[in-house]
Amino acid sequence: MAQDKKCELCGENDSRVIEKHHIFGRNNSPEIMLLCKNCHYKITHGQNKITPKRRSKNAPLNDLDKFLLVSSGILLQEIGKVTREMGNVLVEMSKGE
Repeated sequence: MAQDKKCELCGENDSRVIEKHHIFGRNNSPEIMLLCKNCHYKITHGQNKITPKRRSKNAPLNDLDKFLLVSSGILLQEIGKVTREMGNVLVEMSKGE
């Protein structure tokens, strides 16, 4: 991977720990994003709470819908954590102004 690649969640830019993440699972979507190993684990761990059978491309549509909602929710939750942390840092930095 190129030197300028970084985790799309936390900003980690060490290319040795950057991985491609299939946003809705590799069976369901070609959409990928770059994540560090830590963020990738958090997202994938949450997705894996849905059994492989219920998230496969042959799963009933209502199971896939549930998986897509869970996947989106996990990703949004992690984005929210990073956003809150950034906001808190900015608040602390502005206290001296």
